[in-house]
Amino acid sequence: MEKVLRVCLANSSRSPMMQAGLQRRLGGDFQVESAGVGDASTTIVVANAENGGIPDPYEFGLQGYRDCLALLDVVMPEITRKITSA
Repeated sequence: MEKVLRVCLANSSRSPMMQAGLQRRLGGDFQVESAGVGDASTTIVVANAENGGIPDPYEFGLQGYRDCLALLDVVMPEITRKITSA
C-alpha cells in the first residue's frame, strides 16, 4: 500500500478536505493522511501556487468551504496524476 501525506499549516480545514478527496480518487491502494506543520514561520510548498494556493475557508463561512472544495476538485486530478506517476 502506498502512503500519501497531505500537509497544511494548521490541519484544520484544507488538509482534511483534500485528504478525503484524494482518498476517494486514489482508492484502496493508497492510504491518505493529513497533518499540520506548525506556525506561520514554516516554509511550505503550495498546491495551486500559480493561482495563489488554496485559500483557508475558515473566515468565509459555508460559502468559503464550498469555494475551497470546488477549487480542490479542480486541482485534484493533477495532484492525483503526480502521485500515481511518481
